[in-house]
Amino acid sequence: RRISYHPILEMLKNGIALYGAAELERLPAAVLRDINLLSPVSFPGQAVETKPEAASSFAREQSMFSLARGLKAWSDRETPLLVFLDDAQWADDETLDLLSTLREDGDVPVFLIVTHRPEPLALADARRMDARIGKLDDFSIALNPLTRRETVELIRRMGGMSEAPREFGERIYAETEGNPLFIVESLKGLFDTGHLSTNAEGAWTASVEKPLGS
Repeated sequence: RRISYHPILEMLKNGIALYGAAELERLPAAVLRDINLLSPVSFPGQAVETKPEAASSFAREQSMFSLARGLKAWSDRETPLLVFLDDAQWADDETLDLLSTLREDGDVPVFLIVTHRPEPLALADARRMDARIGKLDDFSIALNPLTRRETVELIRRMGGMSEAPREFGERIYAETEGNPLFIVESLKGLFDTGHLSTNAEGAWTASVEKPLGS
């Protein structure tokens, strides 16, 4: 089960760690109380209460409003709010609704960057996610997997090689389907196991003692 507002609460905690809690502490006591109901963040003078198991629609809207106020505490007209949410396919509905609220609220300029992947989700969840993220979309960039040729060329450049390692690159492509993250992680794993190393010039070399697949 996804935890309501978990990414937003993490953003607040990171904001306190980076910028301090002074701006948050200037917010109304009711706003700080609502935030503490969701996750205690140690505001002076705020008692920690237990969050009810079931929340009414009014309480949900109130929580959303208070968290939005908390996020905007460090911003103003001259200092826009930048919110970055990675892997939004795992986000809870409340978090996505809150981002929609931030986008529609015009009191502080907000720049939203959201990344998501449809692959890990069931079809119904993927359609639901697309519909919710579509509400946030002013401009989108689709990042397609690398082709077989692009995968080989990426490995050549990363490895500082003069010639493309075609057979090796095609094997990596077959295992990763051209996903850049999976390519990099696969290469890291080969270094960890000793299948790959670097020579005196810094170029990658494959181990003769440990052929790939062993």
